[in-house]
Amino acid sequence: MAGQIDLATASQLRGYVNDLLADHGKPTQVIVDLTDVSFCDAYGLGMLNAVHRKAQQKGHTVRFVVSPGRVERLFRIMGGTHGLTPSVHNTLAEAIAPGG
Repeated sequence: MAGQIDLATASQLRGYVNDLLADHGKPTQVIVDLTDVSFCDAYGLGMLNAVHRKAQQKGHTVRFVVSPGRVERLFRIMGGTHGLTPSVHNTLAEAIAPGG
């Protein structure tokens, strides 16, 4: 994903992630690489939080990779209140590491 996650783009990203998490009969891990995302509004963060919760309920794992900056700050501040913070990583290597 690159660019912005907002009202205009969030549904497309939600559909893509939900397709990846479609029930395959076993738990799935999805890493959402947002390092090229320059902006994420409250709607986008809410959508990512909803996808994260839905995945957890089905036994799946979603991890987010964000570059240091505004988007990471939003995830750390708002994500902490929604349980996203443990799923936020600064590098792909951190996200794919066991227990990451």
